[in-house]
Amino acid sequence: MKILILSGVHGNEQSAVQVGLSLKSYFKDNDDITVIPFANESGLIHNTREMQNSSTIDLNRAFRTIVDPVEMIKEAIDNHDLIIDIHNSPRCSNFVLIDYNDRRFASQKLCHLANVSYACRYSSGDTIKDYCLKHNKIGLTYEFSGMSNLNNNDLIQKAIQDVKSLVQTYLEKSNIVYNSESLTDLEDNLITEIFNTETGFINYVKDINDVAAPLEVLFEVYNNKNEVIETVINDKNYKLNIVAVSNNFAKAGTPIMMVYKGL
Repeated sequence: MKILILSGVHGNEQSAVQVGLSLKSYFKDNDDITVIPFANESGLIHNTREMQNSSTIDLNRAFRTIVDPVEMIKEAIDNHDLIIDIHNSPRCSNFVLIDYNDRRFASQKLCHLANVSYACRYSSGDTIKDYCLKHNKIGLTYEFSGMSNLNNNDLIQKAIQDVKSLVQTYLEKSNIVYNSESLTDLEDNLITEIFNTETGFINYVKDINDVAAPLEVLFEVYNNKNEVIETVINDKNYKLNIVAVSNNFAKAGTPIMMVYKGL
Protein backbone atom coordinates (compact mmCIF):
# COMPACT_ATOMS: atom_id res chain seq x y z
CA MET A 1 0.00 0.00 0.00
CA LYS A 2 1.46 3.33 -1.06
CA ILE A 3 0.55 6.70 0.46
CA LEU A 4 0.80 10.19 -1.04
CA ILE A 5 0.79 13.31 1.16
CA LEU A 6 0.35 16.71 -0.49
CA SER A 7 0.62 20.24 0.87
CA GLY A 8 0.94 23.65 -0.73
CA VAL A 9 -1.72 22.97 -3.38
CA HIS A 10 -2.93 26.46 -2.46
CA GLY A 11 0.07 28.74 -2.31
CA ASN A 12 -1.19 31.01 0.47
CA GLU A 13 -1.66 28.12 2.92
CA GLN A 14 1.79 28.23 4.46
CA SER A 15 0.96 26.48 7.73
CA ALA A 16 -0.07 23.43 5.67
CA VAL A 17 3.36 23.51 4.01
CA GLN A 18 5.01 23.47 7.44
CA VAL A 19 3.11 20.27 8.18
CA GLY A 20 4.12 18.81 4.83
CA LEU A 21 7.79 19.59 5.43
CA SER A 22 7.70 18.00 8.87
CA LEU A 23 6.07 14.85 7.49
CA LYS A 24 8.55 14.67 4.61
CA SER A 25 11.37 14.60 7.12
CA TYR A 26 9.57 12.07 9.35
CA PHE A 27 8.81 9.62 6.50
CA LYS A 28 12.06 10.15 4.55
CA ASP A 29 13.18 6.54 5.00
CA ASN A 30 9.85 4.96 4.00
CA ASP A 31 9.74 4.18 0.27
CA ASP A 32 5.98 3.54 0.40
CA ILE A 33 5.18 7.11 1.49
CA THR A 34 5.67 10.08 -0.83
CA VAL A 35 5.39 13.64 0.49
CA ILE A 36 5.12 16.60 -1.91
CA PRO A 37 5.17 19.71 0.32
CA PHE A 38 5.37 22.33 -2.50
CA ALA A 39 2.64 21.18 -4.90
CA ASN A 40 2.04 24.75 -6.15
CA GLU A 41 5.50 26.32 -6.25
CA SER A 42 4.52 29.46 -8.17
CA GLY A 43 1.62 30.14 -5.79
CA LEU A 44 3.90 29.72 -2.79
CA ILE A 45 6.42 32.15 -4.27
CA HIS A 46 3.70 34.77 -4.82
CA ASN A 47 1.70 33.85 -1.67
CA THR A 48 -1.43 33.32 -3.77
CA ARG A 49 -4.03 30.56 -3.68
CA GLU A 50 -3.71 29.96 -7.42
CA MET A 51 -0.66 29.00 -9.45
CA GLN A 52 0.91 31.98 -11.24
CA ASN A 53 2.54 30.55 -14.36
CA SER A 54 1.17 31.03 -17.87
CA SER A 55 -2.34 31.24 -16.45
CA THR A 56 -3.92 31.68 -13.03
CA ILE A 57 -5.38 28.33 -11.98
CA ASP A 58 -6.68 26.94 -8.71
CA LEU A 59 -5.02 23.53 -8.73
CA ASN A 60 -7.72 22.01 -6.55
CA ARG A 61 -10.47 23.05 -8.96
CA ALA A 62 -8.71 22.19 -12.21
CA PHE A 63 -8.52 18.43 -12.57
CA ARG A 64 -10.11 18.47 -16.01
CA THR A 65 -7.41 20.79 -17.35
CA ILE A 66 -4.04 19.80 -18.78
CA VAL A 67 -1.33 21.87 -17.12
CA ASP A 68 1.99 20.63 -15.77
CA PRO A 69 1.27 20.84 -11.99
CA VAL A 70 -2.10 19.11 -12.39
CA GLU A 71 -0.60 16.39 -14.56
CA MET A 72 2.19 15.90 -12.02
CA ILE A 73 -0.32 15.47 -9.20
CA LYS A 74 -2.48 13.12 -11.30
CA GLU A 75 0.52 10.91 -12.03
CA ALA A 76 1.43 10.82 -8.35
CA ILE A 77 -2.15 9.90 -7.39
CA ASP A 78 -2.22 7.12 -9.98
CA ASN A 79 0.79 5.51 -8.31
CA HIS A 80 -0.59 5.59 -4.75
CA ASP A 81 -3.56 4.13 -2.85
CA LEU A 82 -4.24 6.69 -0.12
CA ILE A 83 -3.95 10.41 -0.78
CA ILE A 84 -3.96 12.99 2.03
CA ASP A 85 -4.12 16.61 0.87
CA ILE A 86 -3.31 19.11 3.67
CA HIS A 87 -4.97 22.54 3.63
CA ASN A 88 -5.61 25.61 5.77
CA SER A 89 -9.05 27.19 6.02
CA PRO A 90 -10.43 30.07 8.06
CA ARG A 91 -12.75 29.32 10.96
CA CYS A 92 -12.27 25.63 11.45
CA SER A 93 -10.63 23.22 13.84
CA ASN A 94 -8.45 20.25 12.82
CA PHE A 95 -10.51 17.75 10.85
CA VAL A 96 -10.73 15.69 7.65
CA LEU A 97 -13.16 16.79 4.95
CA ILE A 98 -14.65 13.89 2.97
CA ASP A 99 -16.75 14.05 -0.19
CA TYR A 100 -20.32 12.96 0.53
CA ASN A 101 -21.12 10.06 -1.82
CA ASP A 102 -22.00 6.37 -1.77
CA ARG A 103 -18.31 5.40 -1.45
CA ARG A 104 -17.48 7.58 1.52
CA PHE A 105 -17.49 4.74 4.04
CA ALA A 106 -13.84 3.72 3.62
CA SER A 107 -12.74 7.29 4.29
CA GLN A 108 -15.03 7.56 7.28
CA LYS A 109 -13.86 4.24 8.69
CA LEU A 110 -10.22 5.25 8.34
CA CYS A 111 -10.83 8.51 10.24
CA HIS A 112 -12.90 6.72 12.85
CA LEU A 113 -10.22 4.09 13.49
CA ALA A 114 -7.50 6.77 13.59
CA ASN A 115 -9.56 8.88 16.04
CA VAL A 116 -9.44 11.91 13.76
CA SER A 117 -12.41 14.30 13.54
CA TYR A 118 -14.13 14.31 10.17
CA ALA A 119 -17.16 15.60 8.32
CA CYS A 120 -18.55 15.49 4.78
CA ARG A 121 -19.80 17.88 2.16
CA TYR A 122 -20.84 17.56 -1.44
CA SER A 123 -17.88 17.93 -3.80
CA SER A 124 -16.87 21.33 -5.13
CA GLY A 125 -16.01 19.63 -8.41
CA ASP A 126 -12.78 18.96 -10.33
CA THR A 127 -10.86 18.50 -7.07
CA ILE A 128 -8.13 16.14 -5.94
CA LYS A 129 -10.75 14.14 -4.00
CA ASP A 130 -12.89 13.91 -7.17
CA TYR A 131 -9.99 12.54 -9.15
CA CYS A 132 -9.15 10.04 -6.40
CA LEU A 133 -12.72 8.78 -6.28
CA LYS A 134 -12.90 8.30 -10.05
CA HIS A 135 -9.70 6.25 -9.92
CA ASN A 136 -10.72 4.07 -6.95
CA LYS A 137 -8.42 5.79 -4.48
CA ILE A 138 -9.11 7.02 -0.95
CA GLY A 139 -8.73 10.80 -1.04
CA LEU A 140 -8.83 12.89 2.14
CA THR A 141 -8.53 16.63 2.62
CA TYR A 142 -7.07 17.48 6.01
CA GLU A 143 -8.12 20.99 7.09
CA PHE A 144 -6.96 23.19 9.93
CA SER A 145 -7.02 26.90 10.70
CA GLY A 146 -3.97 28.98 9.85
CA MET A 147 -4.61 31.32 6.95
CA SER A 148 -3.66 34.66 8.44
CA ASN A 149 -0.42 33.93 10.27
CA LEU A 150 2.09 31.25 11.19
CA ASN A 151 1.63 31.63 14.94
CA ASN A 152 -0.45 28.50 15.32
CA ASN A 153 2.05 25.89 16.44
CA ASP A 154 -0.51 23.92 18.49
CA LEU A 155 -2.71 23.44 15.41
CA ILE A 156 0.32 22.51 13.30
CA GLN A 157 1.43 19.88 15.82
CA LYS A 158 -2.13 18.52 15.99
CA ALA A 159 -2.18 18.27 12.18
CA ILE A 160 1.14 16.42 12.13
CA GLN A 161 -0.06 13.91 14.73
CA ASP A 162 -3.43 13.41 13.00
CA VAL A 163 -1.82 12.69 9.62
CA LYS A 164 0.66 10.30 11.24
CA SER A 165 -2.28 8.52 12.88
CA LEU A 166 -4.14 8.26 9.55
CA VAL A 167 -1.04 6.84 7.86
CA GLN A 168 -0.30 4.32 10.61
CA THR A 169 -3.92 3.20 10.82
CA TYR A 170 -4.11 2.71 7.08
CA LEU A 171 -0.90 0.67 7.01
CA GLU A 172 -2.13 -1.55 9.85
CA LYS A 173 -5.83 -1.85 8.95
CA SER A 174 -6.23 -1.21 5.22
CA ASN A 175 -8.29 -4.40 4.79
CA ILE A 176 -10.83 -3.17 7.34
CA VAL A 177 -10.89 0.25 5.70
CA TYR A 178 -11.44 -1.04 2.16
CA ASN A 179 -14.13 -3.50 3.26
CA SER A 180 -16.22 -0.75 4.87
CA GLU A 181 -19.50 -0.82 2.98
CA SER A 182 -21.37 0.98 5.72
CA LEU A 183 -20.98 2.27 9.25
CA THR A 184 -23.27 2.09 12.24
CA ASP A 185 -26.07 4.64 12.34
CA LEU A 186 -24.24 6.73 14.92
CA GLU A 187 -20.98 6.77 12.96
CA ASP A 188 -22.77 7.68 9.72
CA ASN A 189 -24.63 10.46 11.53
CA LEU A 190 -21.36 12.14 12.43
CA ILE A 191 -21.96 13.85 9.09
CA THR A 192 -23.98 16.85 8.09
CA GLU A 193 -24.31 18.14 4.58
CA ILE A 194 -24.21 21.65 3.15
CA PHE A 195 -27.06 24.03 3.90
CA ASN A 196 -27.71 26.18 0.83
CA THR A 197 -29.44 29.53 0.76
CA GLU A 198 -30.03 31.58 -2.39
CA THR A 199 -31.05 34.68 -0.47
CA GLY A 200 -30.41 35.84 3.04
CA PHE A 201 -27.62 36.14 5.57
CA ILE A 202 -26.39 33.77 8.23
CA ASN A 203 -26.17 34.41 11.96
CA TYR A 204 -24.18 31.62 13.56
CA VAL A 205 -25.52 30.96 17.05
CA LYS A 206 -22.90 28.23 17.44
CA ASP A 207 -19.36 28.65 16.15
CA ILE A 208 -16.34 26.37 15.78
CA ASN A 209 -15.39 24.34 18.84
CA ASP A 210 -18.81 24.98 20.38
CA VAL A 211 -20.91 22.06 21.54
CA ALA A 212 -24.57 22.08 20.56
CA ALA A 213 -27.09 20.11 22.59
CA PRO A 214 -29.96 18.28 20.87
CA LEU A 215 -32.57 20.73 19.54
CA GLU A 216 -30.30 23.72 20.18
CA VAL A 217 -30.23 26.40 17.48
CA LEU A 218 -27.17 26.18 15.20
CA PHE A 219 -27.79 29.22 13.00
CA GLU A 220 -30.50 31.52 11.68
CA VAL A 221 -31.11 32.77 8.15
CA TYR A 222 -32.11 36.42 7.78
CA ASN A 223 -33.50 38.26 4.77
CA ASN A 224 -32.43 41.77 3.79
CA LYS A 225 -35.15 43.21 6.07
CA ASN A 226 -33.42 41.61 9.05
CA GLU A 227 -36.26 39.10 9.46
CA VAL A 228 -35.57 35.48 10.39
CA ILE A 229 -36.73 33.32 7.49
CA GLU A 230 -35.36 29.98 8.73
CA THR A 231 -33.94 28.54 11.93
CA VAL A 232 -31.66 25.50 11.73
CA ILE A 233 -31.40 23.33 14.83
CA ASN A 234 -29.43 20.30 15.95
CA ASP A 235 -32.01 17.69 15.02
CA LYS A 236 -29.78 14.79 16.10
CA ASN A 237 -30.32 12.97 19.36
CA TYR A 238 -26.78 13.59 20.56
CA LYS A 239 -24.46 16.53 21.17
CA LEU A 240 -22.51 18.01 18.27
CA ASN A 241 -19.00 19.38 18.24
CA ILE A 242 -18.81 21.98 15.46
CA VAL A 243 -15.57 21.72 13.51
CA ALA A 244 -16.11 24.22 10.68
CA VAL A 245 -18.45 26.87 9.34
CA SER A 246 -18.37 28.90 6.15
CA ASN A 247 -15.96 31.82 6.30
CA ASN A 248 -18.25 33.88 4.04
CA PHE A 249 -21.59 34.07 5.79
CA ALA A 250 -22.68 37.61 4.89
CA LYS A 251 -23.02 37.27 1.12
CA ALA A 252 -26.39 36.39 -0.36
CA GLY A 253 -26.42 33.43 -2.71
CA THR A 254 -23.37 31.77 -1.17
CA PRO A 255 -23.62 28.09 -0.15
CA ILE A 256 -23.31 27.89 3.62
CA MET A 257 -21.27 25.03 5.01
CA MET A 258 -21.53 23.89 8.58
CA VAL A 259 -19.94 20.56 9.37
CA TYR A 260 -19.70 18.80 12.70
CA LYS A 261 -19.20 15.46 14.40
CA GLY A 262 -21.17 13.87 17.19
CA LEU A 263 -20.01 13.47 20.76
